[in-house]
Amino acid sequence: MTKPTLHRLLLLLTVLLTALPVQAQATPPEYACAALGEARAGLMRMLDVRDPRLLMRMRAQVHYASAVLEGMLNGMSATDPERVAAFKPHWEAFKKTRELAIIPALMLGGHDDARILATGVQAERLEEMKKVLGCR
Repeated sequence: MTKPTLHRLLLLLTVLLTALPVQAQATPPEYACAALGEARAGLMRMLDVRDPRLLMRMRAQVHYASAVLEGMLNGMSATDPERVAAFKPHWEAFKKTRELAIIPALMLGGHDDARILATGVQAERLEEMKKVLGCR
């Protein structure tokens, strides 16, 4: 395993462990920012891959990071419902475009189309989500 991959794995593990349910403990937005960043980075790495089997494995990693983020949002909803409510519409649009347009385009070899979406509307949504969470 390369050092950057190991670093990402350790970061994701840290984020996951901090997202485990603990009574009366909120998830800090910084952890949600890290999970959001990992979901985004995973998708961006997919833009350079042509092997469908590898794309499927990478898609699973993106889904895992997304699930971690959603767990954190659930934890934040008790203590910061306004922030979560402001975040969710951007997140839902982001996921919908990823699942219905970008990943299918990648699977069919339409990497140029996928890249246009990922670096266009998805980048704009990412910035909005980061702003809502207060990511650095």
